[in-house]
Amino acid sequence: MKKHKKLLYKSIIVLIAIIALFLLSIYVLFLPKTWKIKTEYGDSFTVTGGGAIEEYVIQDDNGFYAVIEEFHGKKGFQSICDTPYFRCYQVQGESDNLYIINIKSVGSFFSIYISDIDYTKQEFTGKRGSLIKANYLCDVHLMQITGAILFELYHDEMMTMRQDLINGNYGDLKKYGLTSEMTDETEIAKRIEVINQFI
Repeated sequence: MKKHKKLLYKSIIVLIAIIALFLLSIYVLFLPKTWKIKTEYGDSFTVTGGGAIEEYVIQDDNGFYAVIEEFHGKKGFQSICDTPYFRCYQVQGESDNLYIINIKSVGSFFSIYISDIDYTKQEFTGKRGSLIKANYLCDVHLMQITGAILFELYHDEMMTMRQDLINGNYGDLKKYGLTSEMTDETEIAKRIEVINQFI
């Protein structure tokens, strides 16, 4: 009888362990995860999602908010650049390509979904497009990221901008973010080279 009680107790303990392991597995698989990301440029982002939730939400402390379909942890969150005029991060996965951008004259982050071209085009025809065009020449990284879409939507205007750069009509280009310190030969050549990729 004592042997049967010991066997019963062992069976109950094993059953409890199996149930606990099962519940822990459910917890790990279905509850969202949170990553706190502190960037090399001093910005902080929180990414929450995964588990049963099929989306990941990226937020900062100042109201920036973006949603992506996949996130591969901190290694998927890359710093691209931090220049006097522009700061940029990229979150890239198999189906997502998101840029988190801060045009410093504006002061807050916004996102560009390169992987959702229709949404991005729609965004670029409104206020966001005007903002990007008004700062387009201030940084070659911004030019590279947004150039293809801007040239598709505003081809004639962008070709006029290119011609003004080539001809040295820099006064007309202030409305696109070109400043006097960007008008030396090297800086102009960089900008023309980037623009030439899109024509």
